[in-house]
Amino acid sequence: MLEPLVDEALSNVGSSFLVIVGPMGSGRTIRLRVISQIFRENNASSMYYPTEPMIGQQIVEEIILMAYRNYKGIDKALKKTIFGTSDQLTKEEISEIISSASNAGNMVVKSLKSSRPSCILLDDIHNVFFTDESWIFFIFEMIREVVSNMPEGSILAMTSGKEAFEEIERRFPALSSRIHDIIRIESLRDNEAISLVSKRVDLVKLRNFQSPLGPIDQEVVVEANKISYGNPVKLLSILERAVDLAVVLGKSSVDMRILDSIVETESPLLDLLSSLPADTRDIMEVIVRKFNGGPVSVGDVAVEIELPVSKTFSKLEAMVAKDLLKRDPSGNYFVPKDVVEKVKELEKPQVKEKIGRTDRRIEELRKKSLDRIRKRLGLK
Repeated sequence: MLEPLVDEALSNVGSSFLVIVGPMGSGRTIRLRVISQIFRENNASSMYYPTEPMIGQQIVEEIILMAYRNYKGIDKALKKTIFGTSDQLTKEEISEIISSASNAGNMVVKSLKSSRPSCILLDDIHNVFFTDESWIFFIFEMIREVVSNMPEGSILAMTSGKEAFEEIERRFPALSSRIHDIIRIESLRDNEAISLVSKRVDLVKLRNFQSPLGPIDQEVVVEANKISYGNPVKLLSILERAVDLAVVLGKSSVDMRILDSIVETESPLLDLLSSLPADTRDIMEVIVRKFNGGPVSVGDVAVEIELPVSKTFSKLEAMVAKDLLKRDPSGNYFVPKDVVEKVKELEKPQVKEKIGRTDRRIEELRKKSLDRIRKRLGLK
């Protein structure tokens, strides 16, 4: 789906505004990097900006400075000749550019025009929602200005979480109406999971295996994909731990018994998550894993699940109404004691001891491997 749009831009016969939508860990950033790599391999210009939750003015200024560094106009060359500068803007110049969304967008358009073929890639654009309202409007208006005036031979691509993108569509219809293509990343099918793991094994393997999956049984990949709800990052994390455990136990393959040992330590949490509605699983998992059950503020949860604070608040309140969460006197959210106790069953002494022994053994093996590598390279 990306190829035709990229080819058109590289041939200077078309321009595109595309959005890549999917959950965290689904491969949104990788797709932007693919676009960037293709442009660079064709000696074309690529601007990549990872949007972080920060002050809105800072986001705008950083994008403007990136665009100016990429700008190849004659006025910039003259400025370098006269003043000896090339990639800097004065505070006064920046203030003038960000005085309006139109001016800011025009700076980006000038940069794209001056270095065609070119692309600007805005990763995790949903993080704009964590700044104040006036800058949220400014930034999306700036993007609208860019896509309304993009020259042929250019691409603007941005990534977003699914629900945050729905918010963008609702609040900024003039922008969303200009989208040429939306790439929606769905959960991995089993055959896609097998293909992903095969490629990863091929990258890291030190010897040949009979199977493309290396030492990992195919049924392990399928079951791990189910447990991870088709999320690539979670899938690979589970399998990495399974491989570590197999090494500790001296096994030559990763079979279902190895995977079952991994799952055993988290079965209370996995059982809880599977019993919840799909739209609340991420919130519960974040509060339990990241914040140890809470209390945690709505803002902290919002950043982790990639949703605007207002939508996160609505979801949290709905979970409170269903007794899945409670609020403390400060308005923070936490998992009720009975639910925590159920999840924390994995902390039973015998299980904790087993986990501790395994973790220590894995750490010992990794240390020995590093020592061997240092010795081989003559490092201390």
